[in-house]
Amino acid sequence: MKIVNIDEFNELNLLGRGEFGTVYKVVNKLDGEVKAIKIVHLQAISDEHRHQVLKEIKSLAKVRSRYVVQYHNSWLDTNRLYIQMEYCPQSLRLVLADKALAFGRQSAEPMNPLEYYKSCEIFKELLESVQYLHERRPPIIHRNLKPENVLTVNGLDGDHRSRRFIKLGDFGLANVYLRANHVNNDSLRYRAPELMTGALWYVAPEVFSGYNDSHKLDMWSLARIGTELFDVDPCEMTVDTYPDDHVLNGPVVRLHRMLQLMMNWPVFDDRPECRQVLAKRNEWSIDKP
Repeated sequence: MKIVNIDEFNELNLLGRGEFGTVYKVVNKLDGEVKAIKIVHLQAISDEHRHQVLKEIKSLAKVRSRYVVQYHNSWLDTNRLYIQMEYCPQSLRLVLADKALAFGRQSAEPMNPLEYYKSCEIFKELLESVQYLHERRPPIIHRNLKPENVLTVNGLDGDHRSRRFIKLGDFGLANVYLRANHVNNDSLRYRAPELMTGALWYVAPEVFSGYNDSHKLDMWSLARIGTELFDVDPCEMTVDTYPDDHVLNGPVVRLHRMLQLMMNWPVFDDRPECRQVLAKRNEWSIDKP
């Protein structure tokens, strides 16, 4: 679908398609600023639901933090919801695809200390970002955490050094989509595979039983991302995957245990909070080599 004539934007290119819509890179005709516009396809929507959806997006636009992609504007056109947001050039999915090669490692081989340290730094920032959402009042449950929705931007740190920062994209949009399409918890258990096609690996099992209101479902998704980030299976540690390095032995074992706790099932309330995982960071991470 082309969006070149929508308001003041020109389309540059398609960025991606996901569970809840299609994202385009666009440029503002007046000031030349590059943004992203997400187009969410909705079912026939009543005036009441139209008001609720726009109210929820407006609420999300008030969430301003370095931890999340900024929502700037939104509007409804028949059965399409348009969301103008901050443009982020890369996702964690691309980082994961290149990371092993960049460190000269074959997939499933143990990491060296430098790669493990870098992975810990990414995981720390990801935990801090989700913690920010969970500790808002009221809390925001992301519901759709996966590497494609963990985006990166370049900026300056506190020492004015250039670095890459993580931002969470699509936060809150799962709830907007479900509300707009009249999906409640009872029907979610039947529609979850349809709504999460291609992302089932990251969906907490309680979602399929209709338990969709706990922020602990995000902890499951974070653990799944962690297994990819550290290239480990938290349910299995073998001689082949155990690092042959005295610096990493203890931290990797404790990382496995932490990821297992984050995927606790069926008592999902026993999963730790982000702040609890971060509080034990000195146990599962290492200092820069």
